[in-house]
Amino acid sequence: MPLTMPLRRRSQRHSISRGWGSYILDGCPTYLYKTVNLERYEITGDRLVPGRHTVRYQCEYDGGGAGKGGTGRLLVDGAQVAEGRIDGTMGYRISLDGTFDIGSDAGEPVSEDFHVPFDFKGTLDNVVVELYL
Repeated sequence: MPLTMPLRRRSQRHSISRGWGSYILDGCPTYLYKTVNLERYEITGDRLVPGRHTVRYQCEYDGGGAGKGGTGRLLVDGAQVAEGRIDGTMGYRISLDGTFDIGSDAGEPVSEDFHVPFDFKGTLDNVVVELYL
């Protein structure tokens, strides 16, 4: 059975308008980035075949200061399945009181595509977050 796993970072107060998340909805891996109701960037791969998978999101930032854009890539089992351009990022913190949820979403979602409660019913073997500052 394909995985349905939300992994998201959002603002408590304004999450429907800004934030980011990685999740699998209807079997399709998705990355979403929203900037204060101005822009919505969504990168979605094809439906996964049943079985165990490694899903990864990578961003190649343009650099040159805060608020610049980049290219986002979704990989499944090491192979790129989707790519998209993010024209600009928020040049400041998204939220000081937001949460980082793995495997469930009980608050206001970053995406209008799913409704809470949104829980993963399987087993997550491993979650890795790498930050390059």
